[in-house]
Amino acid sequence: MANQGAKRQVENNRRKLQLLQQLIFTATAVYALGRLAIFYKSSGTRHYVLLTLGSLLHFACYSFIRQQAEPTYENGELQHGGSDLDLKGSLPYYAVETIYCLALLQVLTAVLSDKFWWLLLALPAWGMWLLWQYVLQPYFSSRQPQEANETDAMRKKREKIERKQNKVKYSKGRR
Repeated sequence: MANQGAKRQVENNRRKLQLLQQLIFTATAVYALGRLAIFYKSSGTRHYVLLTLGSLLHFACYSFIRQQAEPTYENGELQHGGSDLDLKGSLPYYAVETIYCLALLQVLTAVLSDKFWWLLLALPAWGMWLLWQYVLQPYFSSRQPQEANETDAMRKKREKIERKQNKVKYSKGRR
């Protein structure tokens, strides 16, 4: 029998996925109604391209999240409740954040101005910053030699210990 934590995780993931589905549908519907139906005279090819791009990005993120939230069963028993979608710093968390940002951009573009699509360029910039912060920077900083991390006080103490160890010791012999 699975523990209560795994069952709770399955239920939380189910609710989160349902919320994301509703958010994606609502944002896409608002964009399609607002920009393509109400403001149809100002609609051009770029609006259809951006709607398709947004829908593809929604689909990719949602598919990834759904895959990560999938519970695992063994012999009909729940073994693992799936990844926690609200765990900060995890990939599913950032995929959820991407869906939120894209939905906000779709609604703002439909209601206010086409210029909000330029904020879509912030998503790759944010992704590159996260890549640098969590992958590249720790990798490059871990390659530094140990001596580069020591302070002046630690260096002086180490040199003093080395001098003491290298000192020739003479013992008094018997006469």
